[in-house]
Formats: sequence, structure tokens, C-alpha cells
Amino acid sequence: MRTSNKIQGFTLIELMIVVAFIAILLLLATPSIRVYLENSKVRNVAESIAAGMQKARAHAINRGMPTEIFINTNAAAGFWTINELDTTTTPPAPTLVETFTWGPNGHNWGSIQINNVALVDSSANATPRVTFNSIGRIMSSNLLAPTSPLLRLDVGRTPAMNGVLPLRVEAGAARGIRVCAPHLDGRTPPDPKACS
Repeated sequence: MRTSNKIQGFTLIELMIVVAFIAILLLLATPSIRVYLENSKVRNVAESIAAGMQKARAHAINRGMPTEIFINTNAAAGFWTINELDTTTTPPAPTLVETFTWGPNGHNWGSIQINNVALVDSSANATPRVTFNSIGRIMSSNLLAPTSPLLRLDVGRTPAMNGVLPLRVEAGAARGIRVCAPHLDGRTPPDPKACS
């Protein structure tokens, strides 16, 4: 009786074909992975700004003090700060509550930029600030800098990249503070993620 000691495995040619196939798949997937990562950065910045606004509003209600969020729209050093405002002094004395930074000095989302800052009015002295009163409503004029409050801002990638879509952060009495997608506006039926 003879026993066979035949060893079975892959040949070098079969392994090379599998490696080449995997390399081709990775080359095809790389652009879509990059677009996905950049869209994630845009969403992270937009959601961090909306979360900062919610925190400022909650702080104003909890402490019964006017609270302001200032959003620095500089892409190289983007950040927001929340300050509680002591209105017993003139001008109001700010007390830092929280700061969040993105870009090279923060969460390293440096390719993300805030564009199209839209305020209630288009005056030259308008700044990206929102002040919440003690019951959580947006004040008609900011206290630290007597300017109109922020109405909305667009967050996008700079330079632009195909497939990377901007998002908008809106703050208003009707729909509250939310992140929406301006590219979904005008659809029938209306998309709940579209902007107002």
C-alpha cells in the first residue's frame, strides 16, 4: 500500500494574480475613500459648531446669564469659544466657559473652511457671534460687540474637491439650531435634511 505525501498550496503565479487584483481594487477605492474622509471632516466641523451653539444656549438657561458663542471663521485657526457675560458691568465682562479648535492647532481639519457667513443684516460690523439670553433665546443684538447675531454659516472644503458637499449650520427661532444640506434644497417632496 502506497501513501501519497503530496503537498498542496498556491503557486507563485496564483499569488501574484491575487496581489495584482487587490492592488487594482485599492486603486479604484482610493478616490472614494478620500472623498468620504473629507466629507467626514466637513460634517465634524459643522456638527461641532452646532454643538457649541447648543452648549452656549444650555449654559445660558442653566446659569440664568446671557451667554455668547464666537466662531472664528479663519480656516488656518478655526475655533469657537463660549463666554458667560456678566451684565452688571459696562461693557459686559466675559468669563470663558469652553473653547473648541479645529485646524492645524486642534483636531487637524485644516482643509475645512467656513464660507458664506450670513448674518441677520449685512452691516460691515457684523461678526459671527450669537448671544443667548437667560431663557435660551437668541438676542437681537450681541452684547460684547453690538452687532447682529449669526443667522447661518456654510462649512465646506477649501480648495473645493469633487464629491465633497458643503453643510450649513442654521440658528433661528423657527427651527432651532441644526445642521442641514443646502444641496438638497428644492427637492420634491421636500427633504427633511434640506435647509430652510
